[in-house]
Amino acid sequence: MKLDDLNICVTGKGFIGSYLKIFLNINKAQKIIFLSRKDFKNKSLLKKKIKDVDIIFHNASSVKKTKTVIKENIRLTETLISSINESKLKVFVQFGTTHEKLNNFYGISKKDSYKKIKYFCKNKKITLFKYTIPNVYGCFYKPYHNSFISTLIYEFIKNDNVDSIKNLELNKCLELTFVNDLICKIINDLKSFNFNNQKNLLFEKKVTGKVISIGSFLNKVKLLNNQINSNIYKYTSILEKNIINIILSYHFILKKNIKVPAIKFDDRGFLYEANKSIGCNHSFLSSSYKNAIRGNHFHTNKFEIFHIINGEAIIILKNLFNNSSRKYILNDNNKSFLVIPPFVNHTFISNKNNTIGLFFSSEIFDTLKPDTYKYEL
Repeated sequence: MKLDDLNICVTGKGFIGSYLKIFLNINKAQKIIFLSRKDFKNKSLLKKKIKDVDIIFHNASSVKKTKTVIKENIRLTETLISSINESKLKVFVQFGTTHEKLNNFYGISKKDSYKKIKYFCKNKKITLFKYTIPNVYGCFYKPYHNSFISTLIYEFIKNDNVDSIKNLELNKCLELTFVNDLICKIINDLKSFNFNNQKNLLFEKKVTGKVISIGSFLNKVKLLNNQINSNIYKYTSILEKNIINIILSYHFILKKNIKVPAIKFDDRGFLYEANKSIGCNHSFLSSSYKNAIRGNHFHTNKFEIFHIINGEAIIILKNLFNNSSRKYILNDNNKSFLVIPPFVNHTFISNKNNTIGLFFSSEIFDTLKPDTYKYEL
């Protein structure tokens, strides 16, 4: 069923909630309600807010490491399910975790919460999708929160070391799933589900990922970041491609996304390298009249690099996760390269006639899967 026909509720405005927002919009979902912690404090208002909801994506939870997390997450769950209009709700999507198999407070809280959700859905004849998820990683993931991998990458990008992370177990293996793949899988499952004819079903799905040691992962981060700092964008696997995109998202946050080439002058003129990368697969050039506008879109799996050979352009960038904007001026005098990671909307405005831009993309443009999206969040 098309998602634009449904009323959708997403609990939690964190990392996964933010990705759901973007990908639901990409899939033309029109009626989306986002619940924050404050919404759970007034049950009567919560009931009114979700009374017409067809699907609930339940991801809101505390990630505290103390025992209080058990009561806190169970309370969130009980408040939510007691506020649902069971005659309207068709599907409940629960985000579980591999921590549920561990005897830690967070794992216990998620496991006990799921038992209540499962009983509620079975009793009220509501279809339940439960996804058990390993360690999630992706672009713009908030470091120092609940993702060790994101903190590891960010620490190295920021400080060129990870000395601040204590008791680092380099031989320990983690199972990683890329957030883009996770969200796309869940949305595709729902799009192929028949909401009218299928009721009271249970789908319990374990999400699998790439298993790698912390030491091996960190070595890849070091190698790829060093290459990026040398204007080399080279990857040999999907994992490395994902890591590059994440590194570039943190370069953007830390305002390291402007690259100035080394220019060599001699009696013939000057020379500088534009690109020497295997990973950048598509290069193109444009000439623009003054005030001409290009782009105004974003990508989810590829990065781009902008460079001005002649003239001048204003580049407006918008981070889709916090809606913050930046403006850059590129021209033939500063000869800078502007690196734009995934999930950053970019608009190109020519500031002079015959502005010639040289552009690099990390993927060849595919008309069947363009990964190019224009919409307002």
